[in-house]
Formats: sequence, structure tokens, C-alpha cells
Amino acid sequence: MLIGTQIQLFSKFVFFSIIAISLMLFSVCEKRHAELMTPFGNAFLGAPQNLNATTGDNLVTLTWTVTSDSGVAVYFIYRRDSMQQQPSFLDSSATKEYTDENVVNGNLYFYQVSAVDSAGYEGERSAEIRVRPSVYDIIIEDGKKYTNNQTVTLKLTADLNTHYMMIANDSTFTDAAWEVFAPVKSWTLTPNDGEKHVYGKFRDSEGNINRYPAHSKIELDTRASIDSISENTAGAVMAPGQVIHFKLDAGEPNGKATIDIGNQKFNIRLYDDGDNGDAVALDGIYELDYTIPSGMEMMNGIVTGHFTDRAGNVADDVTAPGRVSIQLDPGAVTLFLSVQSGSSTPAIELYWSESDDPDFASYRLFRSATAGVDTSSK
Repeated sequence: MLIGTQIQLFSKFVFFSIIAISLMLFSVCEKRHAELMTPFGNAFLGAPQNLNATTGDNLVTLTWTVTSDSGVAVYFIYRRDSMQQQPSFLDSSATKEYTDENVVNGNLYFYQVSAVDSAGYEGERSAEIRVRPSVYDIIIEDGKKYTNNQTVTLKLTADLNTHYMMIANDSTFTDAAWEVFAPVKSWTLTPNDGEKHVYGKFRDSEGNINRYPAHSKIELDTRASIDSISENTAGAVMAPGQVIHFKLDAGEPNGKATIDIGNQKFNIRLYDDGDNGDAVALDGIYELDYTIPSGMEMMNGIVTGHFTDRAGNVADDVTAPGRVSIQLDPGAVTLFLSVQSGSSTPAIELYWSESDDPDFASYRLFRSATAGVDTSSK
């Protein structure tokens, strides 16, 4: 029994010795592997290069390059802010691009990137870059919707660390060049009337560029015209209290249309709001149902239309093809009666006050054997 026990103890000793030796060898191998694949300065995973950042409204997008993608499984992104001495792990990316949306406009951030292989060994980190996300904006002509001038004023908003800007009339920035940043700039829009766009890129002292170009638009409108003007009397003589419909077609909404009637009524407003006699709102046709006021009288009055568009352009005046005539009823005269007596044939002599109407032509007399003389009486 003693010999059997000794054999068992010896077997256990050998077994545990083998395990101990194996662990020592594994540790040596791991140490050697770690020395070859240390996080910094290893020969297999070089530090990412050309780390660059583009910024936007509460976001930072990083891009970088590597000498070779071989052996790279993922990239680690590190970040610190201005209050931290050392960066901390932020996230990983399977591509050579990463967008950080957990940032605050105006705050300063520092980034580094490293490559990691499939075994989890990490290479050297890239050089550190500093980034300050910000809001970038372009305002044309103080935010107006329309302008009648091809040359406009731009107001540009960017981070205080912005040194350069690039302005263009198209999103491809064709033929555009970097220039020193200025908060106000005179700019020439592309020719011809229509919707115009202005784009802006901004670059800070670190070389970071806003990821999404700032953008604004405005309508260029350099001319106004009146296509037609009309009234619906068709030559009939109108009277106070009756309604005349006026229509002015300018071809564009949101302007101001007025008419003059003869030499008596001026700057009568027409509407394009679907009311006041206007059939359809905002169709560029301005209309009015005009009730002739009491005391108004004219013959063959010319209707003249005026129009100023939404951008301030003034159209040439246009006159309606027809003419407007408005006539008042003649004023009543005072009738006097004289009866001739002493004759075999009685006579009645009538006389009346003189009419002072400027368009007086003649008097008409009406008689009836009963009360209630009217124009049908003889």
C-alpha cells in the first residue's frame, strides 16, 4: 500500500509539474507576443495617418488613411475635451470614417484613432487633432424672399476660430476659392430671374471644414409687367350705386395693383386674395368689384393700371381698351305755375328755374289729368 501511495503521489507531482511548465511557457509566449504587438510602436499595425475632421451643427465627422488595410479588423476612436488631460475610448468603426454626434457646438474636442487586428491587438494611435463643432449659416439680404438686384449682401455665421471661407453659387463649388473669412460679403448671383442659391464652406485654424455646406436661397426678380387690364361696362353708361368689375393681370402674386378712373379717382386698390371680387387667390390676377360712389360723374373716363411687384419692380402703366361713363340723374328744377284769366280760353303758363347741370341738353315736360305725373304721362 505504501508503494502504491508513493506512485500516486509521484504521478500527481509529474502532472502538476507539466501543467506548471506549460503555464510558464504560455506566459513567456504571451509576453513575447505582447512585446511584438504592443499598443504603441508595433511593426504590424502602423498609426492611421491624415486624420481629418469636418464639422456641422452638433456633429464631428472624422476620416483617416492607413498605409495598408491588411490585418486591420476595426478602428478605435479616442476623444477628450479641453478639461481632460488624457483621451478616453469613445467608439469603434469598421470603416475609415466616424461621425460623433455627441458633441456641443462651440466646445473644443481632441481626437485620435488606432487600428486593431482580429486578435484584439491595437496599433499606435494617430496624431491628435482638435475640432470645434459649430453652426454655419448664410443669410441673403437679411432673409428677404425676393430681390430685384443681382448683387446682394451675405451675412455669414461661423465659429470664432474660422479663418477661411469659400462661397459659390452651386453646391459643387466650381471655380470657387478659399478666402479670408468675413462676416459680411457682397455677392453676385447668377443672371436671369428665378430662384438663386448660395453655398458656403468654412475652414478653421486647424484645417477642419464644415461637413455640410451652409446654404441659402432667394428669388431674383428684376422686372414687372402688366399683361392686361379690363373693365366690364362694355360702353354702357353707369350710375352711382352700380358695380364695375376691374381686372389687372400681372402674372405674379404678392404685388400691389391699383387703378385710376379718369381724372377723378386715383390709386384704387385691386386684390389677389380671393375676396373683394377676386376669383382666385394668389394667381397673379388682381380684381375688384367697385361700387360707384354717389356724386361721381364722368364721360369716357380712361382706366389706367399700375403695378409694383413683390421685389419692388414697377411695371409700365397700361390702360384698359374700354372707357367708363358715369352719369348722374339731372337735378330737379323748381316749377312755377301761372293761370291766365279774363279770356274765353283759359291758359296755364309754366316756367321753372334754370338747370345748372354741366351736361344740360334740354327740358322735358310731362302732364297727367290725375296726380302722380311720371315719365309716361303726356
